[in-house]
Amino acid sequence: MILGIDVGATKIAIGLFDAPGHIVTMETLTSRKTEEKNSSIESILEKAYINFNKKHQYKYDAIGIGVVGHTDPARGTWLNSSNLFLKQSINMHDIFHSRSEIPIFLDNDVNAATMAEQALGKGKSFRHFIYINLGSGIAAGIVNDGILIRGGSNYAGELGYNILAYDGKAKSLESEVSGIGIRTFLMNNRNKFSEDPAKFNYSASALFKFAEAGDNLAIRQIEKIRTLLFLAVHNLITIFNPEAVVFGGSLAHETAFLQSVKEQLYDHLAPIPLQTLKFWGPSELGVSTVGIIGAAQLAFDGIGASKEKTL
Repeated sequence: MILGIDVGATKIAIGLFDAPGHIVTMETLTSRKTEEKNSSIESILEKAYINFNKKHQYKYDAIGIGVVGHTDPARGTWLNSSNLFLKQSINMHDIFHSRSEIPIFLDNDVNAATMAEQALGKGKSFRHFIYINLGSGIAAGIVNDGILIRGGSNYAGELGYNILAYDGKAKSLESEVSGIGIRTFLMNNRNKFSEDPAKFNYSASALFKFAEAGDNLAIRQIEKIRTLLFLAVHNLITIFNPEAVVFGGSLAHETAFLQSVKEQLYDHLAPIPLQTLKFWGPSELGVSTVGIIGAAQLAFDGIGASKEKTL
């Protein structure tokens, strides 16, 4: 048994796995500190872990943890997260090892999801692919010839920080296209819609709901989001020449939107990248579950590597 923990910008998912990709049981809760006054992300995470263990009396062999932000997997340290405003780095062994001596494996959440995609999803068919998470934030996992590109500081793939406009102030992809960016837009324009977006928790799905109902402001904003995402992904494909682009995260539920981005992309890609690209679409592992499957995969892979070393 493996325990997987996926810590995102707005929620924490905890799940038990009896095999790669197979969830026995799973729970989710908020990771926003505003929901629990005076609570740090460390205390929220520790409390979630304790409560899960009280409910589910299982023994597991390892813990895999995917977290939003910058990590040092070798040390098991969560270094920083702009979305959760960490005051200092967190060593996951301090939270979990004090309660159990089982192995702990940590990585960035999008890296973890990409590794799951590589082991269980489209990565089984393609050695060159890009996984893009369209959630509260935006980031990419880039696999080239079967190897995840990490960069010099394990910080490669931060697609959301791409600057796509500049008018005296830099405007990033994430500020407009991410769940947080859409939430900000809805809050700033709350009184301009036929319904109050607060009723839908200012979610991306609310913006698409308004657009489907014919709201011109929502339609224009979705067109803007589509164009920005098209530009960012076009550049990514042109640079890395993947065979597949796979999406996860809440915005990946909007399949018609993804299809419209694809159509715009196919009209503008150069011939060779276009011929190379064989797949474009949401993760077959589930756009909402690929993250926790990835977290667990860290542990499955880690245990497998440890066993190989002892042979």
